[in-house]
Amino acid sequence: MEFSNEVVEKELLPQIEEIQFNKLEKSYNTLLRWESIITVVLIAAGICTAFFFIPELTSIPMLYIFITVLLVILFFIVWVGFNSFKYKGYALRQHDIIFKSGIFFRSTTIISFNRVQHIEINQGPLDRYFNIAGLTLYTAGGSSSDLTIPGLSMEDANRIKEWIMKKKTSDEEE
Repeated sequence: MEFSNEVVEKELLPQIEEIQFNKLEKSYNTLLRWESIITVVLIAAGICTAFFFIPELTSIPMLYIFITVLLVILFFIVWVGFNSFKYKGYALRQHDIIFKSGIFFRSTTIISFNRVQHIEINQGPLDRYFNIAGLTLYTAGGSSSDLTIPGLSMEDANRIKEWIMKKKTSDEEE
């Protein structure tokens, strides 16, 4: 057997922009919005508590500074919560799964099925309320190379898990 390592022209590589990504469940968008609102309420409650217990903060200049900073932070949290959904998506391909996310810092993660060691479906209390789940693929590379796809319907999460497990089993037999 002769070793070969040919150069691949970059123009021949598949373009990620051409991939049709599946959108996450709309109820996941609602969950993201509720999480941002809850976060804002908790931060505002913490700030109000600080004003109550630390009298130095109630001076007029400090009050204006704190309120301005608080409003900017709260607006940013709500804006991210309301807009991050449209930047997330996943795609299943013959040999791998892709997940993209990020508003400011875009991330695209591709996991080859032959690297997957374990698949888990996660569902917290809010996920159960909104009837969604997260699918986590654990790989041989450790936690930094694992992939979690949030916001899937429970049915889709189970179907994808079963499909990947069958695909992995059939690939191992070949």
